[in-house]
Amino acid sequence: MTHLNFKKRIYLLLFVLCIGSIMFISSHSQLFSSIRQFLFRQAPETIDIVEVTFKSDTHLSDLPLDFNVHIDHSLTTQLSHLYLGASLQDPLGHWIDLPIIDFLPSATNKETITISTHLTELSENMLITGPYKVIVSIWDRPPTEENATRLSSLSIDDALRIYNFKENFQEIDDNIWYSREGQLGRSKLSQERVNVSDGKLKIIIPKGSVDGGELQTTDLVHYGSYEIRMKVPDAPSSITGFFLYKAPDFHHEIDIEIYNQQDSTALFTSYYSGDAYHENKTLLTFDPTKDFYHYRIDYYPSSVSFFINNQLMQTWTEGFSTEPMYLMINTWFPSWLEGLAPSDDQVLEVDWIKY
Repeated sequence: MTHLNFKKRIYLLLFVLCIGSIMFISSHSQLFSSIRQFLFRQAPETIDIVEVTFKSDTHLSDLPLDFNVHIDHSLTTQLSHLYLGASLQDPLGHWIDLPIIDFLPSATNKETITISTHLTELSENMLITGPYKVIVSIWDRPPTEENATRLSSLSIDDALRIYNFKENFQEIDDNIWYSREGQLGRSKLSQERVNVSDGKLKIIIPKGSVDGGELQTTDLVHYGSYEIRMKVPDAPSSITGFFLYKAPDFHHEIDIEIYNQQDSTALFTSYYSGDAYHENKTLLTFDPTKDFYHYRIDYYPSSVSFFINNQLMQTWTEGFSTEPMYLMINTWFPSWLEGLAPSDDQVLEVDWIKY
């Protein structure tokens, strides 16, 4: 009897323990579920645009724009196609949307998507030249569809510079350029001193004279970026101008002027409302007569900025004309400098102009 009673107690104890365990597990099911999820959790799935690389940081609008979008992802589930969109913003704030590209993520967790497009086919008007912002995004469905979700995005300010024209001066095209004759300061400007040779525009200051030359566009130009690569002559008391101008004098003019000498100064000037509104000087840290250097004007409704060798030198936010003007290049002797004639021929050489 005693042995049977002991066994019954054991069975009863086991029964009570089982019932208790079941009740404990039932009342703490959420805790166990959380523990199970923690032990067997997976890393969240992500997709990121890590970099956008352009074939060149300067682009001519009539050529294909080529760039690569580099993507990292940790996608493990089976996905349908994703969608890559890219947009460019010009210096005036206008957007150009590129065609959407659909792609299927690879198993390597890395993607490089190549984009090639002609911007002139996507814009009805001539492009505004200068620095462009680029935004690239990945979507789970075409972004034009309702409820499309942006999965990743990368925005790049000043991603590249876009120009419409690059004049390499294989010849002087009379449809684009015009060389005037007349008096400017101490100098007699002459077409015969403006020519092209060796793939460069050359404006000659003859030895023993204070004469020069000038070239301008036949058409008016307006907002945009204007850049020149040039080597100025070594002719102290003369200057080389790269500028925007329209008659009458002292109303519509924005200048970069370089003193034609080894220890040189750059002069940034605007003429507006009948007077010289801005005049800013800076000493150059290089000899502009010894090699080719870059000079640039960025001209927009709210600002004018000047750059030398891609370094910002001066910015104005008022005090300049906002009307179309001619793009001009000249070398000459102003009356407010001494007027020392060079002992040898001196030459302004222009490698190219972009605008």
